[in-house]
Amino acid sequence: VTIALFVVLAVASLGATRSNAAAEAQFFWPPTRLRQVVPHPAVVRVTAAERHSLSQGSGALVGVRESYGLVVTNWHVVRDAAGHVTVVFPNGAQSAASVLASDANWDLAALSIWRPSVEPIPIAGVVPRPGDQLTISGYGQGYYRSATGRCIQYVAPAMNLPYDMVEIS
Repeated sequence: VTIALFVVLAVASLGATRSNAAAEAQFFWPPTRLRQVVPHPAVVRVTAAERHSLSQGSGALVGVRESYGLVVTNWHVVRDAAGHVTVVFPNGAQSAASVLASDANWDLAALSIWRPSVEPIPIAGVVPRPGDQLTISGYGQGYYRSATGRCIQYVAPAMNLPYDMVEIS
């Protein structure tokens, strides 16, 4: 399976350290083979109220300063937001979120939240190279999932954009 999403989480995972073996557990689909997975404390669920529905996705706390936190998520999660955007942490803490910036080409959005009591995911000081092990995490299909693979190559989301998106196995 090739996954080319959320380059920030992939890059951030290089600098992240794990504190226990449970965090190393992998999620397997379908749910009949589900093993207990401990969510990373800085990987959040993002909910955006739309006109007649809700959009849900994942995000990562990547920075804190003074009274605020910075969460990176996918643009498609907040694209049609017509109401409140909320971020919920695995410990149950939640915050209203404001969209600071977004980029449809790269499917990324930056959200400002109230400063949580959670440490952000450290951003790696160097970009991953092919062969490096990376981990992506999120709430796909409603369940927390974490998958580890190797950096295969860099791809571009469109013909006219640079090859800056990580593809992992």
